[in-house]
Amino acid sequence: MIDAPSPPFRESVDRTFLAIDLVGYTALTDIHGDEAAASLAIRLADATRSSLAAGDELVKELGDGVLIASHRSRSALLLLERILAALRVGGLPLAARAGAHHGPAIPVGPDYYGGSVNLATRLAQLAKPGRIVVTESVVAAAREVHLGVAALGSFDLRHLSAPIEVFEVTLGSSVTLVPIDPVCHMRLDEVTPTAFLAYHGRTVAFCSRDCADRFVADPSRFIVHLDDC
Repeated sequence: MIDAPSPPFRESVDRTFLAIDLVGYTALTDIHGDEAAASLAIRLADATRSSLAAGDELVKELGDGVLIASHRSRSALLLLERILAALRVGGLPLAARAGAHHGPAIPVGPDYYGGSVNLATRLAQLAKPGRIVVTESVVAAAREVHLGVAALGSFDLRHLSAPIEVFEVTLGSSVTLVPIDPVCHMRLDEVTPTAFLAYHGRTVAFCSRDCADRFVADPSRFIVHLDDC
């Protein structure tokens, strides 16, 4: 039993917590450098701020991601679509993914604490590029705004005591899946591929000769990403 101090906590509130991150941010940083990576993080934060509506809060920036709290799950899903559409218009070279859960958390200043926040960030790590993974608490809202919902099954998420049923939500037509460079994760609809390799009966494209050379040197490091290419 933790003997907690008595800070000025407010009462728990229910929110939909939406965690968004950039897929392959670490890999892109390694290949293209800190300055390029920092500019992408700034663009994600700017796109989020410009897309907020009444009842949405940008809780904090997380380096390569953002955490958002919305009063309603429907609002959170519509906000995510606006953010991803804004990133596409701006030509962001990395894909984004997200996780969402509606539940209680304790507000402390501008931040929120609790299992609901942690769960949303864990779910984002399960999502494919351009997709969102949610708990059952968000499914009804997704169907309300006519988004496709597919059950992914039960997952044991890190540091959670019990498996969680999760679902993938297919976003609107403004968000499309595109090939990525398997080395640096650059979206290949935002750059012109400059190198191509044949690998196990398929043609793999790369943003640069440097990425192609890294793939050739050690394909086992990157083949896990080929399904996104």
